[in-house]
Amino acid sequence: MTASENTLASGKFFRFWSAANEPRAVVLISHGLGEHSGRYEHVAAALTADNLHVYALDHIGHGKSPGKPAYIDRFSDLTSGVSELRDHIR
Repeated sequence: MTASENTLASGKFFRFWSAANEPRAVVLISHGLGEHSGRYEHVAAALTADNLHVYALDHIGHGKSPGKPAYIDRFSDLTSGVSELRDHIR
């Protein structure tokens, strides 16, 4: 498993774990309130071992993404980040 860290155009942070072999699918992890993408490294390890690429976003105000800690003003603040990462993956 190879891990990397990056940011989207909006400044939101994400992690990517790549499978050692040709991936059979891609998984996008969306964490819960008060969490961050780094807490899912053990999940990524299991998934990449099964030839899956794994992406995990730090939602706004979580982990290394900008914003007031754990504060979500609108649900669209969450969904826009997931959509942006999905578009980046494509």
